Amino acid sequence: EEAGAVPKSEPSEPTEKKRSRQTALPSQEAAEAPELSYIEPRWSGKPTSPHSLTVVKNGAVVDEIDLSEKPYHVFGRLPTCDIAMDHPSISRFHTILQCRPVSSDKGGKDENHTLFSTEPWEAGFYVYDLGSTHGTFLNKTRIQPRSYYRVRVGQMIRLGGSSRFYVLEVRHTWS
Repeated sequence: EEAGAVPKSEPSEPTEKKRSRQTALPSQEAAEAPELSYIEPRWSGKPTSPHSLTVVKNGAVVDEIDLSEKPYHVFGRLPTCDIAMDHPSISRFHTILQCRPVSSDKGGKDENHTLFSTEPWEAGFYVYDLGSTHGTFLNKTRIQPRSYYRVRVGQMIRLGGSSRFYVLEVRHTWS
């Protein structure tokens, strides 16, 4: 044989293929993901004034997310989420930030949804945990899954064990 040539191997008997666990690619994970199990409430709507989420990590502002284009935003690990996060404690579909553009004096239940507040349903933003494993925190308090909690300007939302937190802000437009 020539120097540096790869020796030919003899044909061998067929062997069983070993199964290996492969990590799904983001596109595969999205294709295999379940559908979002969230029923948009009838009071849902786009914000009537400009709001954003300021994203803070390790004490530094790393991003700002405009909330004016949609009535709700989905947080989760899937790349199809509006706010996709990589932290391993984040569920595929973790939390919803839902806007209610108009006030109503109806508190308590609203169809399939519960409001955790002594106040009536006010216009503004509400956080809704989708039953995530590691929870959603409003300020430093873990919220109950599948219930709405009013988020006021300046309050922060944190998901699972992630060090990022999201602060609700009013966006100022300077003329």
